[in-house]
Amino acid sequence: MKGLFRNKLKDFVRPGYYFFKDLFDFNGRKRLKKNIILNDSYLGKRAFFLLTGESLQQVNINKLKDEYTFGTGFIFLHKDIGEINLTFYMNIEPSKTFRAGLPQWPKSHLGPLGHEGIVAFYREIDARFKNKTILILNSDNYKYIENNNFFKNKTKYFVKGKKYLHVIEGVPYQTIADLTKRSISGGGSLLFFILIMMYMGFKEIYLCGAGYTYEPAYVLHFYDNFVFPKSMGKVKAENEARKAIDIRNKKIPSNYEYYGLFEKDDLYRGIYTKRMDYDSNKNKHRILNDYARSQGVKIYNIVPDEFESPIYEKISWDFVVNNIIS
Repeated sequence: MKGLFRNKLKDFVRPGYYFFKDLFDFNGRKRLKKNIILNDSYLGKRAFFLLTGESLQQVNINKLKDEYTFGTGFIFLHKDIGEINLTFYMNIEPSKTFRAGLPQWPKSHLGPLGHEGIVAFYREIDARFKNKTILILNSDNYKYIENNNFFKNKTKYFVKGKKYLHVIEGVPYQTIADLTKRSISGGGSLLFFILIMMYMGFKEIYLCGAGYTYEPAYVLHFYDNFVFPKSMGKVKAENEARKAIDIRNKKIPSNYEYYGLFEKDDLYRGIYTKRMDYDSNKNKHRILNDYARSQGVKIYNIVPDEFESPIYEKISWDFVVNNIIS
């Protein structure tokens, strides 16, 4: 009950907090004004948004070298990301997200997070992406970039977001997603970034690796999923995959289910799902998808055959390869 009251109080004071914070953030306002150059700068183009779900492994991203591509989160851990020269990398997480002990931090890949996590995160981004990749980052984190001389030779833009999704039918995306001020809203990174792409003028957006939007939800990330060498044989791999998710469910209370194996290179990759009677995020996605359509923007969800896409239009990777990017 206390937590609910605290959250409602935060929601009540947040608009005023944003107003006064932005009023006196003179440098931040200057940074945001530069974003006008992004408005409709890719009008009518298509883009592929690479998320970090395990389902991304069922997409051969090497075939996207000549496409406009966006990435987020720990996409830089994908072994093929350096081959495609990612066009844009977006991350708007506040610095407090990267606190010591962050459970989502891929320690097995990056080592301990440390006491100043946002610095460690930005250091990875700076080192792993070539200067061709354009960055879209949280303006409120600018001091960490300036103090550590990050991204000196990279093109970068800064944005400010609100917490909840807020789109109004009939109001153009140039206003709803105006990157020159704190007007854009999300309620989740995927929603936020779709609005950014709309502001930039993209009219076709293809989601890759958005497994949590599937039915059933395709869970885990490509960098923390359970994988097994083919040399152990499929039967043993199936047994080990079942054991692994059972152990995880007990360690991190959850109800993930074994759904099969996906063969890639010399590995069997576990496919795990989660079924939910109610998912509050679906309504947010439905609202955004309806708004995007009203603005002439089509959002496609690249989904494996054994899954459905209840909100965004389902499309197969094979169809994309043979008919869209061929």
